[in-house]
Amino acid sequence: MRSMSEQRNALVVGGGISGASAAIELARRGFETKIVEREPVWHALGSGITLMGPALRALNRMGVLERCFENGVGVDEFRICAPDSEVVEVIPLPPPEPGLPGMLGMTRPELHRILGEYADEQGVEVKLGAFVADFENGPDGVRVTLSDGEEGIYDLLVAADGFRSATRAALVGEIEPVFRRQGVFRAVLPRPAEADAAFYFVGPAASGLTLIGVDSLYMYCDVPAASAERPAQEDLPGLMRGHLTHLSGMAGELRDQIEDPAKVDYRPMETLLLPAPTYRGRVVVIGDAAHTTTPQLASGGAMCLEDSIALAEELARADSIDVGLERYSERRFGRCEFVVEASARLSALQMDPADADGSRFTEAMGSSVAVLAQEF
Repeated sequence: MRSMSEQRNALVVGGGISGASAAIELARRGFETKIVEREPVWHALGSGITLMGPALRALNRMGVLERCFENGVGVDEFRICAPDSEVVEVIPLPPPEPGLPGMLGMTRPELHRILGEYADEQGVEVKLGAFVADFENGPDGVRVTLSDGEEGIYDLLVAADGFRSATRAALVGEIEPVFRRQGVFRAVLPRPAEADAAFYFVGPAASGLTLIGVDSLYMYCDVPAASAERPAQEDLPGLMRGHLTHLSGMAGELRDQIEDPAKVDYRPMETLLLPAPTYRGRVVVIGDAAHTTTPQLASGGAMCLEDSIALAEELARADSIDVGLERYSERRFGRCEFVVEASARLSALQMDPADADGSRFTEAMGSSVAVLAQEF
């Protein structure tokens, strides 16, 4: 049996936010770490990402927050507006640490690039164009066979391969996601001069703006959906504009610029929660593979980052990997369950005719943000 004083090794499945950050945190604590990513090119898809207090705190603890601020836009206010873009309420965004803004917007590819560069600096090996074909838990590790025939024994296997995780399915069986009868459009657009905060527009379709660059932002729109099917890419601009006909002023001008299908993204809102414990033997499931949420709380990415830090911390302080995994699961499950359930509640309120003025939504949002501001 390998002693805890010897270097341990870990294989991380998936190279997204969860996988990259987990590899970074494990490498920083002495693990010889490798990522296996099935895509032949290591990149991220999607438009923008909203990083609130918990995500900023996690990025700061990882040591990459300054790089993120250099490639994104930080703001201190969340402005609730009428459909004509007139501001009706200003909500300050409390910073996670003194001197930091309360929210950061940036593109997903840019965040991925930063995490990838930092992983390389920590000595993380990345293997592209391959996936885990088979694995077997043992008393002292996991025997893994990759799709190209490579074999290895690892002290730890981290399943960070996302919502449709094949590793999770092989470990615990299929878990049916819950479709929340809602979808979200996101469109990358030029940023007007008056857009200097985060915006939310009250109306029949909840919409808003997140700044992601000096001259760019993304506009989002949460809409009812009959099924989890994704419309054809070429239809997305027209469909998104059709949900925003009630807007005018700055918001209306931005709506009219939604034309390029390549700059519009649509995703159905589905949730998933892996029951505790979130590990079996030496295989642990983290990030979206363990807890997929709707975007209302802007906390999906934060939970992925927190998972990575908590996993590495618990493994570093435990006498064995087995004890570390047990403590990790106990530490994380309740918080992640809260985010999934609170976000789903906000999703339902957005579609509730009894909350047409958004008062119950705003109250639920405030109480949820207060919980997430607490240390993880």
